[in-house]
Amino acid sequence: APFGYKIVDKHYVIDEREADGVRMIFKMYLSGQGYLEISKALAEKGYKTKSGKNFSKASIHDILRNEKYIGTYTFNRITKKADGTRNSHGKPSEELIRIENAVPAIISKNDFVMVQKIKDDNRKHAARFLSPKPYLLTGKIFCEHCGSPMNGHRIHRAGKEYSYYGC
Repeated sequence: APFGYKIVDKHYVIDEREADGVRMIFKMYLSGQGYLEISKALAEKGYKTKSGKNFSKASIHDILRNEKYIGTYTFNRITKKADGTRNSHGKPSEELIRIENAVPAIISKNDFVMVQKIKDDNRKHAARFLSPKPYLLTGKIFCEHCGSPMNGHRIHRAGKEYSYYGC
């Protein structure tokens, strides 16, 4: 069972202590706090993952993307390849099955949707957080070939600095 739930008689049941941690993660993210701040706050409150470890960026990301927290259970999300291996980075399976209200909800659908919008917007503008210098068009112009956002880059040649955008 994911963090926030336990299984009782083959059914998901809310674990109230862990559910408070899930609510805290969503509330902090909606208030503009990042993964590092959230993981520190969880550690201060004594929260650990199901495996007993401190929360990482990846575990917080997975919680923020998990539809179980709004009560939706999904099957066949990951496409299986012909050799039986799974690819979690590709497109969702065409055989994806979603059952709403199959799991007790911990988070409101509105909060979940707001978090997804923030995450999607951050993904489009991710490069602006990486560069030490601002590039005014980063995240606003897109590659004509692949559709990815163009990011600013700098190179130094013969003692001069040159700026350009690339995808």
